Amino acid sequence: MELDRWQKVEEILGHAWSLPAAEQDAHLEKAAQGDTTLLRELRELSEASKAAEDWPDPAVPVASHTRFGPYEVERLVGRGGMGAVYLAHRADGQFEQKVAVKVVGLPFEVEELQERFRRERQILAGLNHPNITRLLDGGISSDGSLYLAMEYVDGLSIEQYCAKPGLSIARKVSLFRQVCSAVEYAHRNLIVHRDIKPSNILVTAEGTPKLLDFGTARLFKEADQTQTLLGPMTELYASPEQVRGEPVTTLSDVYSLGLVLFEILTGVKRFISPRSSAGTSPLIFPSGVSVSPDLTRVVSKSLAEEPAERYSSVEQLSEDLRRYLEGEPVLAHPPSLWYQGTKFARRHKLALIAAGLALVALMAGVVTIRQAQLRAERRFAEVRQLANYLVFDIHDGLQRVPGSTQLEKQVVERSLQYLDRLSSEASHDTALRLELAAAYQKLGDVLGNPFLPSMGDRKAALAIYPKALALAKAALAQDPGNLTARQWAASTELQLGGANNFGGDRKAGLAQTAAAINELEQLAREAPDNFDVRLSLAKGLSFQGNLLMSNGAMMGGDPVEVEKAYNRAASNLAYLVKRHPNDPKVLQMVAQNEANHGNLWGSTDPVKAVGYFQNGLDALNHISEEEQQGLDLRRLRAAVLKSMGFAQGQLGDYDAAIRNTNRAGVILEALATADPANASALYQVTAVYRNRGLIRKYKGDFRGAIEEFEHAAELHRQLSERDPSNAIYKQLRADLLARVGSLYVSLGQPSLAKEKTATGMQVMKQLADLPGASLTDINTACSWFGDAMVVSLRDPKIALPFCQRAVDLTQGKDPDALFGMAVAKYHNGDRNEALAILDRAIALLPPTEPGKPKSQQRIN
Repeated sequence: MELDRWQKVEEILGHAWSLPAAEQDAHLEKAAQGDTTLLRELRELSEASKAAEDWPDPAVPVASHTRFGPYEVERLVGRGGMGAVYLAHRADGQFEQKVAVKVVGLPFEVEELQERFRRERQILAGLNHPNITRLLDGGISSDGSLYLAMEYVDGLSIEQYCAKPGLSIARKVSLFRQVCSAVEYAHRNLIVHRDIKPSNILVTAEGTPKLLDFGTARLFKEADQTQTLLGPMTELYASPEQVRGEPVTTLSDVYSLGLVLFEILTGVKRFISPRSSAGTSPLIFPSGVSVSPDLTRVVSKSLAEEPAERYSSVEQLSEDLRRYLEGEPVLAHPPSLWYQGTKFARRHKLALIAAGLALVALMAGVVTIRQAQLRAERRFAEVRQLANYLVFDIHDGLQRVPGSTQLEKQVVERSLQYLDRLSSEASHDTALRLELAAAYQKLGDVLGNPFLPSMGDRKAALAIYPKALALAKAALAQDPGNLTARQWAASTELQLGGANNFGGDRKAGLAQTAAAINELEQLAREAPDNFDVRLSLAKGLSFQGNLLMSNGAMMGGDPVEVEKAYNRAASNLAYLVKRHPNDPKVLQMVAQNEANHGNLWGSTDPVKAVGYFQNGLDALNHISEEEQQGLDLRRLRAAVLKSMGFAQGQLGDYDAAIRNTNRAGVILEALATADPANASALYQVTAVYRNRGLIRKYKGDFRGAIEEFEHAAELHRQLSERDPSNAIYKQLRADLLARVGSLYVSLGQPSLAKEKTATGMQVMKQLADLPGASLTDINTACSWFGDAMVVSLRDPKIALPFCQRAVDLTQGKDPDALFGMAVAKYHNGDRNEALAILDRAIALLPPTEPGKPKSQQRIN
């Protein structure tokens, strides 16, 4: 369609859609002026627009289902894509509640759909924002349909709400900025909505907008691994790249928001042929609609054909709308001294008029402006100083105060507010950028450093580390030779890699860590005596060892690469110890690296492991008494003692094992008691009870072991109540209950043995069957279904697929996985193959030195 003709069509349709539905066709016929081809095109486009709307008449009767789980359907309120939405109420007598039930009426046996539906539930459950509808429940109906029960929003769609008479442009823009806040929040949580349209934004009677339907969301952690979830896009509001089938990013949501903004400002739709290029049609506001040039530019920038020409984020779009509301220059306007001056004059009209009355008043005005600038500069310096004080001084002080978790969280939240404010002012200040990068990295460490004591919030850390990295890289781009900028960029990449490994993409985490270490090694060659570079490199190498262990080496994968990383870390630390023998940071890292090294050999070579743990304790003992009172060092000492106790138990030195485990328990229980809100502290306590239970079992004290295991299982139950989505708590509790069952077999109590073991094995199978099951989940299911001491619960046919997955994941280098496979094969009647696999497992165990005790792993 030619440009002039398309402009004419768009203007006619825009005016028609502003009329009541009954008058629209008559207007189209009149506007076509006898051109039958034009009239046909207008009618087809109008019908296509109506077909794109998802919300049918609420009076449509319920199709076939009347109940989904505990929810009884009242009426159909919407239909679209692969699903329908019903208004329902809770009908099981528990409590009264209105909900919106979204249903996908396809068989649950469709595995791909089941997985998509599971991911949609996970996405919704993780979103907590006042302008996003909350997920309340979900499941499978009696006939196999999948459903989600969500917060029911009784309101008008945003375009209906904004069509109410008397609603000002400013009020509409303010309302729209709340929607931007919800989308921005989703983006910070690595979620792209992908289907933003007016019918997915409802406004309550109180004027609060609610964003619906994340069923078409797309995770964008990695572009090549994005997953499309339930529901197709709506082409009328889709970005050009969506329609073309190209990768969807946050900028696609920016485009859709631009279309919504256009519609609520004008009261009409901007219809663009879904299969055409949006860039061929300029932005046309309908005649009679008064919109300021600044708003026109904001909408135009949002609707740019090329994503790179749009706002770089929803946050930037919202900020430009704030600038418009407050009379400041908008970023969408090309830079112009005249424009900037005009905006300033409008904001300060009275002051300028008064200043123009006399030269003296003008000079006084100049002095006043300079004073205001000086006050602003002082205010900026105060905010900068306060941010540093909160991030470094206050937090480091809280590290010495047990029970400070809640206060730490408040400090983190307030610090983030100050840092975000400072970050927006750091456009050309390299020193400030580096200062902010250090502060953001510190907060990321506090929230979710995967290798050091933290609050355990990996998701929050993954949102903060990129801010530190972006600032460090920006400073580096401004000053490529700045060694400090390079060091901060590399060290932040390390932390991000670690957080990714434990809270995101493990493959990406390993790659990020390796790249950061390469850069730090280059820096160490350029500046061999730079303390921060050497310490960052040592941390990075030790972290790399931990990452490799978490990907299989701890389970017996390839310990050679892991040990190489720890040895390289030790070499760099030795270099630092020679030059800074009493520095607490260096000694703490020495202790951490020795403990990490010991954990590698805790089961396979406990003699070697005990030596590493003792080295770690020696390093801690060289730190001053005052420094040792810090929470980080107390936790680290407890971790070393606990691991040493486990290794000593493997060697049969039960008294020393119990003694060191008890010493760890005293520290950790004191910290957990003083800080009941700290889930991480309680989780550490559970490991003490578990280790002590293993030691008592090795010693033959079955009653004592049962008591320890059951106490640990109860703590995991409490942790699961706090965080039901945490699979680790469930897996550990299941394993502990099964161990209790095995001990009851040894004590001759078969009924208790079967009850406890069956409870644990049921959860094990559920976890191991999940598509994203961890190696630990899979190995645990393999072991228990292959060789449960309650013989009636053994099922080698269930065990074998799990065992094969465990062997494949560890590339046949994990003695535990091979042992589990051998036992399952044996109980399945494949005796010869079982013995051959067992020989492979034994060959992977390091030989026992003459005169040294055998480990429990070799004995078993």
